[in-house]
Formats: sequence, C-alpha cells, structure tokens
Amino acid sequence: MMVEVVKSIISRLEEGPVTVDELAKGLGIDWGTCEEYLSALKLVGVVEEIRSERGRVYRLREKRKKWLFPHGRKIPDNYIKIGNEKPVKDEVVDLT
Repeated sequence: MMVEVVKSIISRLEEGPVTVDELAKGLGIDWGTCEEYLSALKLVGVVEEIRSERGRVYRLREKRKKWLFPHGRKIPDNYIKIGNEKPVKDEVVDLT
C-alpha cells in the first residue's frame, strides 16, 4: 500500500501545491500519516515545503530527476537508514 500512497501523493502534487490537510482529505488518509509521507518525500528531495498565507504548502521540486524507491531503504523518523537486505529487481519501483 505504501507505494500506491506515494504515487497518489505525487500525482496530486503534479496538479499544484497543496496543504497537508487538503492532500489528506483528497486521498482519504489520516492527516498525520500524510505528513509522514510528505516528510519522507521531502527528505529524499522529491517534495519541498513552502510557507504561505495558507500555512505550510507542499509542492514537487521543480527539477525532479527520475528516482527509485528501493525496498532496502527505510525512512523512519525522518532519517534514511539502509537495511542489510538488497532489493530484488522486481521489488524496485520506478515512481516517475
């Protein structure tokens, strides 16, 4: 389910900047969960946070490169941790 949520977030952000609340309501997920996903995407450089009159608004970074979401990478508590397991070719998902 995680990959589907990430794809949905990226797809929605391609339409334009949104707040966490707008994004969470649009995707039908909890606000806190949505914020965790956005923090992880911000950490890997896909999303950027900007402050506006609406509060914290998230958008895709302008010069986004193709990136992979490997199985062995863990992103708990905003820290990237590389696991010992190596992703199998079928477990790497291209999110572009």
